[in-house]
Amino acid sequence: MKAIRVRLLLVLASLLTAAACSYLSSFSAGRHPGVVKATLTPIATLTPTPTATATPEIRKRKRRKRPMHTPTPTPLVSPTPMAEASVGDAVITTGEPAGERTEVEQNLQRIERHLARINRNRLSTQDAADYDRIASFVTEAHTALNEHDSLRARSLTEKAARLASQLESRVSNQ
Repeated sequence: MKAIRVRLLLVLASLLTAAACSYLSSFSAGRHPGVVKATLTPIATLTPTPTATATPEIRKRKRRKRPMHTPTPTPLVSPTPMAEASVGDAVITTGEPAGERTEVEQNLQRIERHLARINRNRLSTQDAADYDRIASFVTEAHTALNEHDSLRARSLTEKAARLASQLESRVSNQ
């Protein structure tokens, strides 16, 4: 089966080669059957003349008018005394009990004691940056407590406590 395919391919290749040789020899002799000779006389063709057509009319869309906004009415009654109080006098609480505030304060004191035990001058650059970050969290937590924002104070205290325990374990291993 394989031998038959090979023979068939050889026969086809030899026929193709023979056809190509005869084509090239007739082409070089100038007897190429596919060559078309050009004529020098122009052939007149009829081209239809375009006719004018009417341009379609463009219609403009009508725009809808937007309703006018009416101004809000001003109250005739004077504001209540609570509304006249300044923003600085207002205290916003999250409704958490005072016990939570003392818990946050105790955690801050514990973190400050941990920081006091660590000599910052002996720390590596990364550990010193962590030390400063902890001190910053503690300062911000005290500010949040003074502003009665116990939620923010608790969050800052938790971050400071996590960093402080990591820093203390690294320093104690050295």
